[in-house]
Amino acid sequence: MPTLGILSVDDDVLRPCEAMDAGFYRWTDHPDRIVGFDFRVHLISNNRNSQRLDTNPMWTYGYLSSAKKSNRYSMTLPRFCFIHRDYLDLYTKFAPNRLIQTVQKVMNCEDISMSFFVSALTGGKVPLLADYWATTPSMIKLDTNQAISENNRHKEIRDDCVDKFAFLLGLKDGFSALKNEEDWGVLESKPIFYDKQSLFGIGEDADLTFPAGEELRDDLMGSRKNHMTQLFTWNKMKKHKITKERFPYEMAKRSLYGRILELGLIDP
Repeated sequence: MPTLGILSVDDDVLRPCEAMDAGFYRWTDHPDRIVGFDFRVHLISNNRNSQRLDTNPMWTYGYLSSAKKSNRYSMTLPRFCFIHRDYLDLYTKFAPNRLIQTVQKVMNCEDISMSFFVSALTGGKVPLLADYWATTPSMIKLDTNQAISENNRHKEIRDDCVDKFAFLLGLKDGFSALKNEEDWGVLESKPIFYDKQSLFGIGEDADLTFPAGEELRDDLMGSRKNHMTQLFTWNKMKKHKITKERFPYEMAKRSLYGRILELGLIDP
C-alpha cells in the first residue's frame, strides 16, 4: 500500500468528495482509530445460556434505528471508512481463526469483525465518526441486484456474530479472568449526538467547540484550511436558517446523484 490511510468503500455506496475530506482530516488527527461514516450499537440482553462457554450476557446487533433511539454507538461499518493500512495486515495475520472462518461461512459480518478487531487493539475504544453532515445525510446508495441484508436470517446472523466476536476478542470482559483487571479493554457504547441540532462533531472525542470560531492552525496544509473555511461558511448559513435543499452539502450530494443517474447506476 503506497499510503498509510485506506478509504474502505463498498461498491454500492457513494458520498461527495466534501464528505470524504471531512472523514480523512479527522483520521489524520487519529490514525490509530477507524473513522467511520456509519454508526451502529451492540445491545446487551439479560438472557444467559448455561450451555455456552461465554458466561457473559448475550450481545446482539443494533441497527441504525436502535443507535439513534438510544443515542449510543459502539461500532462502525467499514463499507465507508478511513483505516490505517497496518490494521488490514494485522487482521489477515492475527485475527482469531474462528472469527475469519465465521465470516467466510456466513458471507456476512466482515464489517463487525473489523470494527471490533480495531477496538480490541485500542483498549476497547469505539471507532470515531466523521461530522454528522458527512455521515447518513450525505450517503447515496446504488441499486444492487441482491443485498446481503435481504437474507431473512440477516438479523439472526449478525446477532450471533456480535456476541461471538466480542467474546473472542475480549471486548465483553476485557479478559478480566486472565488479566485480573476488571476494566481492561471492555467495549462500552458512547454517545452519538451531544447537540442534535449540530451538523458537525458527533461520537467519541468529537470537537464540540467547532466551528465556534474561525481560527485556523498555522500548521494545517492548504487543502485542509480550505475545507475548514468552507465549513465555517456553512455554519454561518445554517445560523441564518437556510433551507435544507440549499445547504451546500445537500447541493454536492444532488450534483453527485445527478451524475450517477446519468450513468445508469441507480433508477430514477
